[in-house]
Amino acid sequence: MGTSIVTCLLAAGHPVVGIDRDARRRRHLKQHVSTLLRDMRRQGLLSKKAAVLLKRLSTSGDFSALVGWLGHRVDL
Repeated sequence: MGTSIVTCLLAAGHPVVGIDRDARRRRHLKQHVSTLLRDMRRQGLLSKKAAVLLKRLSTSGDFSALVGWLGHRVDL
């Protein structure tokens, strides 16, 4: 999922789980999305601070992180 899509989902109030096996890319995701959310706030598109919205973003290197979101087990 692209960072713009993640940012839009967070801005709309949705929780997001980002899955990537590369820890460096997971860290970069949070940094980049934070920058995009701050830019949206500066432009007057958001009333909430980026830090508040980022609490809805979780990342993992394992698809098992989605199990609680789906409500059932998925064998991949």
